[in-house]
Amino acid sequence: MRSTILRPGVGTTQLLAAAALAAAFLCHGRAFAAAPPAELAVFAQQVQKEGHEARLPPHLSIVLALGDGTAPTPVRQAATRVGTVVHTFNVLAGVHRQRVLISYDESTQLTEAFMLRANGTLGKAVTYRSGGASRLMAPAAASAGFQHEVNFWSEYLRGRTMAPPLLTAPAPRDATIHP
Repeated sequence: MRSTILRPGVGTTQLLAAAALAAAFLCHGRAFAAAPPAELAVFAQQVQKEGHEARLPPHLSIVLALGDGTAPTPVRQAATRVGTVVHTFNVLAGVHRQRVLISYDESTQLTEAFMLRANGTLGKAVTYRSGGASRLMAPAAASAGFQHEVNFWSEYLRGRTMAPPLLTAPAPRDATIHP
């Protein structure tokens, strides 16, 4: 597997401004559930251009209303691993405003997928275990899981996590979003 660093395509000043905006959200008692920090939108554009070509499985695509379930949905993807958890940032091919954040825990074989609306807020949230059926998450669990993934990627882009550089090559088949 090839591993390279996929860096946000913005200058330090822009990242600091986005971080300040995110901090303002936190200081006023708001969570990112309303809208993720600006750096995630910028990062989505870079993933659209430089991310690895991947596919969301048909069963996930149908539950998220991204396809009819007959074929995988093409995405551009960035991924990283922290312990047994693989985090993927997926941007639908050709549609940089349509994003799906996924976390897969290899130890429990649990996948959580969060589809973002065009404005960056949570659209749908789905969970499943490898080999099991996909189901929509309860609102409280969806909100908490979405918040966790948004915070993970925000902290990653700010260099505040211990995650390794992003993988732009596919993760092992059993460590991705496949059932």
